[in-house]
Amino acid sequence: MLHRLHGIRRVIVCIPVCSLLIFFLTTSKVVAAGNSRLMVFLEVPGSVVSTELALEGLELRNGDHSISLSLERNDLVSENLAGKQILLSSAEVPSGFYSSLHFNISKITGQVGVAEVVPHLRPGGLSVPLDVELPAGQTTTIFLLWRPAAVDPEAEFHSPKFEIQIPVVPPLGSLAFVSSAGSGSVVIINRLTKRVVGALGVGDDPRGLAYSRNNQTLFVALAGQDAIAVVDAMSLRVNNIVPLQFGDDPSRLLLSRDEATLFVLCPGSRTLTSLSAWSMQQQFRVAVGEGPRSIAQDPVSGKLYVACEDEGRVQIVDPGSVTITNSLTLMSAPVEVVIDEQSRLLFLGGSAQRSIRSFDLASDESGGDQNICGIVSGLAVNPRSRRLYASVPSCRNLAVIRPDVGIEFGSINLPGSPGLIAFDQAYRQLWVVMPEQGALAVCNANMGQLETVIQVGSDPYQVLLP
Repeated sequence: MLHRLHGIRRVIVCIPVCSLLIFFLTTSKVVAAGNSRLMVFLEVPGSVVSTELALEGLELRNGDHSISLSLERNDLVSENLAGKQILLSSAEVPSGFYSSLHFNISKITGQVGVAEVVPHLRPGGLSVPLDVELPAGQTTTIFLLWRPAAVDPEAEFHSPKFEIQIPVVPPLGSLAFVSSAGSGSVVIINRLTKRVVGALGVGDDPRGLAYSRNNQTLFVALAGQDAIAVVDAMSLRVNNIVPLQFGDDPSRLLLSRDEATLFVLCPGSRTLTSLSAWSMQQQFRVAVGEGPRSIAQDPVSGKLYVACEDEGRVQIVDPGSVTITNSLTLMSAPVEVVIDEQSRLLFLGGSAQRSIRSFDLASDESGGDQNICGIVSGLAVNPRSRRLYASVPSCRNLAVIRPDVGIEFGSINLPGSPGLIAFDQAYRQLWVVMPEQGALAVCNANMGQLETVIQVGSDPYQVLLP
């Protein structure tokens, strides 16, 4: 059954001046029953007064009824948050009408000259009128701007000051999309400002992403419901949910070079499925072996290379004849495969070896190994610099390798364990998913340096830059 999903709509709610808090909401339909997903983002300006705010809790209220929201962090230190956007809360809540968002604040430490001052707080905390309906099966994002203010020692009470922040959604070419398996959403990021600007609910356990420039469509693998979400990337609307077979558990997606075919890797059924990118009708389905993890396509032959971890092989699938033409036993547990289109070298990383192995597709000869500090969770090739980037979770870095000379050129240290990697179109920036930290690391590929970290919510799987 195909489910029609509605797109994003924005609601601006203005609060009376005495509350000093105004917020911006974006909502989008997700596949859920009876609940709504709520994400609260907070940003602090770059130049702020030294202030520390300790939160005891955050609640949604409607009369005497209240719902406690889990907090990503309790202590907010203005100097540490200056110029950053953080995820304050991400929670699944019962759908319905809520009249206010209540902040339970235990302590505020302000600054008067060089002295720290702990002012009196208004009893009962800060209650912010919402008057908003959270529909079942939707994702709602709230964006807040906190402006820490100097403490007035003569004032009876001190209240934190917040202002409206309306996220500007740039054109499609300036967006990045992140599948958040934990929230059932695709988080939308402004690549210019490195800020989250919205979240699009797509369904249960979103994982792999693919984007078609021909029809400006984003495809999302929904592992939790054995389906593919079809998103209009211009309007940010989920146009369709295309069911696959029960138990497919789709993970990775790949578009053919002409963008006419969408290949879906299904670990649950151990198959590779081909769909028309236009009609979403199945074209073929072929068994590929135990534990398929990733997929790549040879630009010359058009053959597909599937890394099957549990099988211990790379299966070669010819989409023309819909057959497995060969199997490569290159390493014991291959999980990541990527192909350098210029050299036609296939690179493989595994979950049981601290090395990367190469294979020459032109000569069908195995290349050498490149030792690294740990096992691989993501691979990406920069065709301009001829460098290979490998995510090494145990070392919390990206190994930067020069395959042509067989040496590790260097590494980029990260604040978390890296997963899948994506380049921007100019190959100047590396965007790296850090699943355990619920964040993205954005790195300068030329300088080999970390630029910023973007919080996106629980269990991000893949990032895609159209």
